[in-house]
Amino acid sequence: MSKDMISEVQAAIKGPLAWSGADFEDGEAYTLQLHDEDIEEINAALQSFKALGLDGDEVDQDNFRLPSLGARLAQCAQDIHDQRGFFVLRGLGGSRYSVEDSTTIYLGIASYIADKRGVQDREGNVLFRHMAEKGGYTYLSSVSTAFNELLSEAPWAANALLTADWPVQISGRGAKSYLAPAFTTHDGRLMASMDPNRFGPHPSSGPTDVPPLTATQLSALERISKAAYRSELRLHLKMGDLLFFNNWALLHRRDSYTDSDETSRHMVRLWLRNSKLGWSVPKSMLPPWYAAYGDDGVRNRLYPLMPMPDYKVPKYTAGSAAFVIEDSDASEDENTLP
Repeated sequence: MSKDMISEVQAAIKGPLAWSGADFEDGEAYTLQLHDEDIEEINAALQSFKALGLDGDEVDQDNFRLPSLGARLAQCAQDIHDQRGFFVLRGLGGSRYSVEDSTTIYLGIASYIADKRGVQDREGNVLFRHMAEKGGYTYLSSVSTAFNELLSEAPWAANALLTADWPVQISGRGAKSYLAPAFTTHDGRLMASMDPNRFGPHPSSGPTDVPPLTATQLSALERISKAAYRSELRLHLKMGDLLFFNNWALLHRRDSYTDSDETSRHMVRLWLRNSKLGWSVPKSMLPPWYAAYGDDGVRNRLYPLMPMPDYKVPKYTAGSAAFVIEDSDASEDENTLP
């Protein structure tokens, strides 16, 4: 790694996005707690929207008015992009609304965080309909903090993650891929697009020309994962909580969980993009991003607020700030959602 590159990275990993889980004594600093007046405002917005006779996917700030709460959500949007990189909205409760109303409320609130919804596979912001009986914690880690540890303790791993030779599989039909970095600096920011499941050939592809990861790359993934573990923040989300986080700035994972006899854990995720606050995307990471937000994306969106009767296991996964194009078995021109 050149001295100029080191200086560029060091400048990019400073600021409020460089935090450790130990910095948060409790959840108050990152939780927007809804009160009775907020719930009343949400309910009024819901009834006004329903009176318009629009489809739930058409909800936005103009037709889901939140005069008071909206201003606080706008500040949370700033926090996601320029401060800690995440927040939890709490107080909705997952059982007081019908499935359709829950969808409208979720999308209506999300429209105050970002105005675009990306076509996605499995990753994004989270709404819990039911909680796990045991386990199921979500963990967030600062990309800047984890990478800073590599700079001092394993510079070879930092250099490997910054090198644009990671094979990213973006389609199963024909096993299409391209080479990109796992981490990069752009416009003064350190950005990560890292999900081990999309690097190299996917097991579902069979014989493929997509190159496997090198021993160095595998070791670099292990080092950044361990660094992220050491500085992570554990979130115990409650039923109805909405978690919003910046996929470019944070790494995330979830641990195993045990369902109760009555309910199972079910989550719905959105990919969101704020046209004004959203970070500029470098060319090296554009193909997955464009698949999610480009003009040629899937138009029929599915918001499964209740578990599907027959769950289709996705052939590929989407991870931190990356979308893996899902090929239809019926047509090469049709993208499908799980």
